[in-house]
Amino acid sequence: MNVEQPFALVVGGGPAGSEAARILGQAGKPVVLVEKDRPGGRALWHSLIPSKAWLSFAETLDRLEPWSPGLPFPETDQPLASGILQRLGEIQNALADRLQADLQQYNVRVVQGEARFLDARTILVEEPDGKALHFKPQYILLASGSVPVFPEGIRPDGQRILAPRFMSALQNIPSSMVVLGCGVTGCEFIYLFNRLGVQVTAVTDMEQILPRMSLTMARRLEAHLAGRGVRFIKQHAALRAENTGAKVQVQLAWGKVVEAEAAFVALGRRPDLSGLDLQAAGLVLNGEGGVGIDRQCRTNREHIFAAGDAIGAPMLANRARLQARIAALNMLAPGSATFRPEQVVEAVYTHPTAARVGWQEEAAREQFPGDTAWLELPYRLSDRAYLEGAEEGLLRILYQPSTGRILAAEALGEHAAELLTPVALLIRRQGKLEELAALAPANPTYSELFLFAGKPRFD
Repeated sequence: MNVEQPFALVVGGGPAGSEAARILGQAGKPVVLVEKDRPGGRALWHSLIPSKAWLSFAETLDRLEPWSPGLPFPETDQPLASGILQRLGEIQNALADRLQADLQQYNVRVVQGEARFLDARTILVEEPDGKALHFKPQYILLASGSVPVFPEGIRPDGQRILAPRFMSALQNIPSSMVVLGCGVTGCEFIYLFNRLGVQVTAVTDMEQILPRMSLTMARRLEAHLAGRGVRFIKQHAALRAENTGAKVQVQLAWGKVVEAEAAFVALGRRPDLSGLDLQAAGLVLNGEGGVGIDRQCRTNREHIFAAGDAIGAPMLANRARLQARIAALNMLAPGSATFRPEQVVEAVYTHPTAARVGWQEEAAREQFPGDTAWLELPYRLSDRAYLEGAEEGLLRILYQPSTGRILAAEALGEHAAELLTPVALLIRRQGKLEELAALAPANPTYSELFLFAGKPRFD
């Protein structure tokens, strides 16, 4: 039996796996990337990119809205799904070509197949034709991603009961929709379908939408969506969704039934560790059912790392890439990189966009009792907001009054995710409001909001 011994074997070709393989290959190390499907994984072909393509289309419509009196074409009731899908295909092919070129440039070997542990050091990869390959790499990265959660009685059929993976082939836009779940994915599709002219009813078993956002921002976004006609049903769990042929009936707790032409299921995701046989490697799971890691993204086995959705929530592509970079750097130079979750920007691509970074408010108040406060900077302080009809936006910064140290930030408005990027850098280095106020952003930009963060300090 031939056993290959590369420097690293990466399981999963999504955002995390591709990033780690690129970095290791760039360093001149022999790398094998194992992916069940095509490089890019589910993120490129089935979930993230298809969803974001539809959301980008909806956002474009919203950005045109303030200028509608000057547009040379009339509005239509609904867009042509075929045109959006054509553009989606072009985007996917372009991204796939770019990824393939990157991997080839750095001599990353891509193997299509399913990987599983034979023991803590040996991995077997079964290719589609049944051929078995054996590897004993110096390092292993688990980046196998996640799969959606579909409770019993709520199973997508691709016809009237939909899920994100069906967006790459959606030919007809329904007139009414029940969206199950008001987390990140749920809220994005609530916004999307509403913007496409669909009558949307949103159902969640929680007290607020977007539980990782502050109650202030969650309520603002909910009010905005409700103002556009979205109906919210909160604190009601969905028990069953049935395709009756002409419509979908969704049975909720307390005997309530909601009907619509279609339903969209966004009830969360879980780490995809199926088939890996982690027990054979002696790996320990965390409380979320994902692979347990330390701050170097290392598992309880010194040579095995994990990154991205395989670890658990929050399941974000940028978090996955960051963890993959940290894992790769620690393979190249052990102990050289540390993962800091507070520097990860979380974004929800509704319109307006919602984003946050840093400490959760409750954790910050526990860590710094009596020494936290919110600074609110309305978008109307920026000239750019008036140009784009975005005066209702809001930036909030959580800080320590005693020191000025920035602990967290959140925004609801145009370019919210980009707006928080420099804040994330300051949070990482325990920066202060006076440093934020000392920036010199271009005019007109939303970054000019930072000029109102306090008295600037120029070193």
